[in-house]
Amino acid sequence: MKFIKIILTIIIFSIFINYVSAQNLQPYILAATSDASLSAISNAVKTNLTESGLDVIGEYSPANDSNRKVFVVTS
Repeated sequence: MKFIKIILTIIIFSIFINYVSAQNLQPYILAATSDASLSAISNAVKTNLTESGLDVIGEYSPANDSNRKVFVVTS
């Protein structure tokens, strides 16, 4: 009986892992594209966020890609 429980647990775990890995997870979204420089766009985005009443508390380039920028904001 214990052996059957172990086998069932392994099967269920395997199904769960396959389901999770099959999802197309995106931790961030592409908001826009532009031909302008990233620094000019970053400054404009931060200004617009601040003027909208949000505080920019951080920013980073995901996946060490200098062509992407993520802003962390709070209200």
